[in-house]
Amino acid sequence: MASQNWKPEFPGQRQDEEVVMMVYRHWYVVAAPAVKALVIILLSFIIPIWLNLGSLIFSYAISATIYYLWIVFWVIYVVYVYFNWLQDRFIVTNQRIIDIDQRGMFRRRVSEVELEQISGVTHEVVGFFPTLLGFGTVVIRAGGADGLTLKQVASPAMIKEDITRLVKQTLR
Repeated sequence: MASQNWKPEFPGQRQDEEVVMMVYRHWYVVAAPAVKALVIILLSFIIPIWLNLGSLIFSYAISATIYYLWIVFWVIYVVYVYFNWLQDRFIVTNQRIIDIDQRGMFRRRVSEVELEQISGVTHEVVGFFPTLLGFGTVVIRAGGADGLTLKQVASPAMIKEDITRLVKQTLR
């Protein structure tokens, strides 16, 4: 009876599989490019006003079109970065770890490793901002197969410990 009401939390989820955690890349991964784009958009408004270039830009259709396309490009860039961040995630279940790697708008790579295959887990935090904000990389080694690399995740030490605990529970 319960199997009729079962709804997967992600595509490809097995019916007897429970999601332990869903991990996204750290917020900094989307915030840094978004701030860059917002600064460029603001400067695109401020500099023409400051240098009194408004009349020059909007006097000709081609210059106005280029100006608007420049602003639209940076707005689309922010949406693109956010979309990739939202679609790019790591799913840890009681049976496996799935890495959904969104590479652009129309390209996605999905990799997975069964918990029984995991031979080791390490984490690494490198750089000023990763150390300051607490994000880094978790590397999952799998015996006889390619492992997974969870890049730019928050609290990599905690994720490593959770995965190690799951692997130990699975091997019992």
